[in-house]
Amino acid sequence: GAEQRTAIRRALNDDADKLLAEGDPADPQLRRLRREMDEVNRLFDEFEKRARAEEESKQASRIFTEQCISLKTRLEEMARELDHIILSPMPRDLDSLEHAVQILDDYKRRLGLLEPDLRHLQETFRTITLKTPALKKSLDNLLELWKELNTQAGLQGDRLKLLEGALAGLEDNEQVISDLEGKLSRQLELPSSQEGLYEVFKRLSAIQETISAQQPEMDKMNDSADQLGRMGVPTKVLGDLKRLHANVERLNSRWNNICGQLAERLRSVETAIGLMKNLQTSIVVEETWVEKQTEKLQALPTATSARELDTMLGEAMERAPKIEQVNLTGGRLIREAKIYDGKCVHYIDWLVEIRPSFSPPRQDLRPPDADPGATEVYSRRLDTLNGRYETLLEQLTQRLKTAIEVNGADGLRFAESLQKPLRTYRMEFNLGRPDNNNGSADLGTLADGSFHEVTEDVYTSTYTATQITKISNNKLIYDATDSREGSPTKKVTRVDMQQSDVHQHPNGAAPGGASSVQFTEIRSLKRISRNNEAVGTNNGGGGEDGDILNMPGIVDPVSGRVLTVGEAIRMRILDVRTGQLNVANGERLSLEEAVRRKLIDADLVESLLRPDAVLDRDGRAMSLLEVIQKEILEAENGYDSTEKRIKVTTGGHDQQPSPSVVKRTSSSTPSTVKFNPSEAKSIVDAIKQGLVDASAGLFRTETGDLITLADAYEYGYLIRNETIKIAPHTLSLSDSIGQGLVDNGGWVIDRNTGDTFRLDSAIAKSLVYSNVREIVDTKSDTKITVAQALEQGILNAKTGRYMNPATKEKLTFAEARNRQLICKPMTLKDVCDLALLDKAEKIASPTRRERVNIPGAISLGVLDSDSIKCVYKTKGELLTLKEALEQEIILPFENRYRHYETKELMTITEAVDRGLISSVSIKSIFNIFGFKDPHSEEFVSLNTALAKNVVRKKDGRFQLDVGKGTLIELNDAVAQGLIRPEVYEMLNRNVGVFAEGGHELTLLDLVYHDLIDTKTGFLLEHGTGKVIHLEPAIERKFITPEGALLLISLLNITLTTETVVKTIKRYVTITHTGEQIESQPDVLLSFTEAVRRGLIDENTRTYRDPATGNVYSIQQALNHGLILPDTEAVPQDSGSNVPNKPSSIPL
Repeated sequence: GAEQRTAIRRALNDDADKLLAEGDPADPQLRRLRREMDEVNRLFDEFEKRARAEEESKQASRIFTEQCISLKTRLEEMARELDHIILSPMPRDLDSLEHAVQILDDYKRRLGLLEPDLRHLQETFRTITLKTPALKKSLDNLLELWKELNTQAGLQGDRLKLLEGALAGLEDNEQVISDLEGKLSRQLELPSSQEGLYEVFKRLSAIQETISAQQPEMDKMNDSADQLGRMGVPTKVLGDLKRLHANVERLNSRWNNICGQLAERLRSVETAIGLMKNLQTSIVVEETWVEKQTEKLQALPTATSARELDTMLGEAMERAPKIEQVNLTGGRLIREAKIYDGKCVHYIDWLVEIRPSFSPPRQDLRPPDADPGATEVYSRRLDTLNGRYETLLEQLTQRLKTAIEVNGADGLRFAESLQKPLRTYRMEFNLGRPDNNNGSADLGTLADGSFHEVTEDVYTSTYTATQITKISNNKLIYDATDSREGSPTKKVTRVDMQQSDVHQHPNGAAPGGASSVQFTEIRSLKRISRNNEAVGTNNGGGGEDGDILNMPGIVDPVSGRVLTVGEAIRMRILDVRTGQLNVANGERLSLEEAVRRKLIDADLVESLLRPDAVLDRDGRAMSLLEVIQKEILEAENGYDSTEKRIKVTTGGHDQQPSPSVVKRTSSSTPSTVKFNPSEAKSIVDAIKQGLVDASAGLFRTETGDLITLADAYEYGYLIRNETIKIAPHTLSLSDSIGQGLVDNGGWVIDRNTGDTFRLDSAIAKSLVYSNVREIVDTKSDTKITVAQALEQGILNAKTGRYMNPATKEKLTFAEARNRQLICKPMTLKDVCDLALLDKAEKIASPTRRERVNIPGAISLGVLDSDSIKCVYKTKGELLTLKEALEQEIILPFENRYRHYETKELMTITEAVDRGLISSVSIKSIFNIFGFKDPHSEEFVSLNTALAKNVVRKKDGRFQLDVGKGTLIELNDAVAQGLIRPEVYEMLNRNVGVFAEGGHELTLLDLVYHDLIDTKTGFLLEHGTGKVIHLEPAIERKFITPEGALLLISLLNITLTTETVVKTIKRYVTITHTGEQIESQPDVLLSFTEAVRRGLIDENTRTYRDPATGNVYSIQQALNHGLILPDTEAVPQDSGSNVPNKPSSIPL
């Protein structure tokens, strides 16, 4: 032990000291003894030190182990507590969330209190002299547990922050949305006064401002919910997360419905304001005239002459067009009011369904002096005006007959004339007949007498495209135009509709001599249902078959709302062509399977599939579903907003068709049937009006005779449809943004219909390619397809934003495109033009972080390898980059181009300069360079030329500025090479738009008359400048279908660009006369050579004369001839001995 060692050491030292004290200090032996004793003492000290260190190490290890066990116990307890916090149900309101945040903050505080203990444990470990792997592992495990707890607590805090944003957004946005819904629900009908309309418009505008201000809050809520979903939550609380997302989606649905309602109501109010402004003046004038004429007639004595009465009758008959015009304008206003009122009622019904606590406004509490609405007021006024006018005509006719009996009819003009029935607004817009009591339209009633059906005209059209498909079964040809003043389309486009198999009329009259003109008129009855009650048709006829479109019984798989057949067809839930039901997840069910899943009413399926609903022309019994599938009933009319119809109907101008005699073989007595082409109907309208015997498959004429459906089609009582469709033109997302087809909200516009879609829906509608690698993933420094970007959350279709994966920054699609984060794969020429090819001939990666060779650029999506032909092989033959690599024209690892014919090797840049590698892009004709700018001497696009005033309007046409204000005709400019002929030829193509005189306009004419937006390519309405999309434009006869297809092709031109650098030899003569002329240098330099020699300062835009040292502005140097423009040729001097000096000038 230590005492023995000490005793031994003391004894040795005492003995040594005695010997040393008694002996001679000079004795060598004694000196040796002293040295040995010193060594022994040193060894004793070292041994004692080692012994003490070992003891201290054991003691420190024991202390460390105790501290480690204690801290581990506390950390494990904290871990269990954190697990409990994380697995707790997700808070559903802000109060619960605040409590959860407090619990987490307290946990973080207590976890932080353990940090000093952990540091002390680390210090204790450092004091251990003999550290073992077991001790080291224990410390590492504790440190890992500590870091994991802090990380998980931080993630839980981030989750709670995102949850707070989502819950706060839900609460705030719920309040705002409820307020907006309340404001929208308080408006039940369109006001009948101009002031009321302006007041409604003002309220709607205020709602629109509120929506614009609230939209960022909705985006924040959606972003928080999306990020919370992407962060991930434990499986135990996954149901809470789904519930949160369901609440967010439900709120988004209400928000989108408000935005849609607001847009539709604003459109209706704006339309109604214009119509009412025209109607208020004209209806008062006609009412005053009818009243004065009535008073004048009543004031006439009984013995009034027939001539005077004939004159008054003539004036009254000549007044009919003006009264019909009032009826036309009033009918449009009433139709717009009915649409508005119906949407208001439908919106309230929808609110009652989704918000059980919502209390709709009560009609019985309205004050007695409240505005009854434009529908009732103007229906009553127009009915009164029409009744008084017809009464006036009847009284005049009766008195004129009495006067003729006395005085005879000699010299009278109108006594024997046939009075045409007045075309009232009810006839024009199929609004029914006036009620005997109040003059309102008979809209059909329920058992309790309440009205639930809104009648409206829907003008629709459908076109498909790559090719025009025409389904022409039976068209009637006439030679009249719709010349009523105030008609929406005053000019009717003439379209060749000759048909070889046009049926002859039964009386032998052939319409071959008439020109063919179209106008569209589609009538539809849109039903607004409450409490799922059935609504009868106007005449009560037709039974179940005539009212099949209004039968409820189909469940919306998304909202759970019960839909009618027509609504289900419009929403594409019921596919009438296949007889299947589309479920929300993309599953398609047969009607029988849908009945088993309780998605459709069994009685409704029985009505649709009942085999004896209708007989065809051959007498075969057909179900209603079969009739719809064969497009006999045309069940989609008025419901489908994208697949619309055009009906070709007929009318007369100067001549009326002759009556026809039609014989039936069912009886021996012939019957006479009147043929009136202006009243030709579709089969669905005929069924609804009770003109078709559904059991026998016969059509009932005006005289009550029955004819077969085939005869009804042949003689013009029934018409079939002509359908023209234009298929959407699919573009990449980058090109869509560049053409202005994507707005700031990320919605993609369909150029044909004007409909807007989210990005994912636009891909489904074939408006945007999903497989183009044009989205930059900044995290992995590569490009991915649009579909992959949507899956990974880089593109958010809901918010219309691009999220930078590296920085989490959110950008609009346009901003992302400007930053080259949305960019199509390029050609090698594009890479050179954008300076992405460095001196080492390496290509920059998508984020510019790395430099790669050609195969690497292909793998990263920078280069397009297989879809663009851009590499020259032989004359007239271009290859894709992949083909060029396979044929060793492009050497990928050497980054060289090998000429296929001469085998010459050159760099990629040299190949681009020689025009051997081109770039391919899709551009509008308005953005293709074709007009020479006199200032820059470069070709610019039409858009740029118009913006820089190079192309100007003068004397009813465009002229080109050739410099100093001198204008020349465009034809002359083409001859002088100032306009590229191929661009001018395309701009001068006729595009199917006709002027008032019947002259077809060119694309340049449209630009001149502001009928097209050259930036987006949208057609513009004359006078108002409103956008008209292609399908509505074709429907309104603004443009022909062929012209629309040509316009689409001109707006999507695939442009191949080559850059050719030409070497021009310049010859100059240097004379030695001893004189120096300041304005003329010894050697004429081109602009490019002066830049290369450093004589031009691009920052100050000055030129330094090398001969005199004087400094001039670049413009002065050009004017004085000190330098030459690159395009100016230098005169050759045959006597010059100066060697040729080549210079490169890009052409």
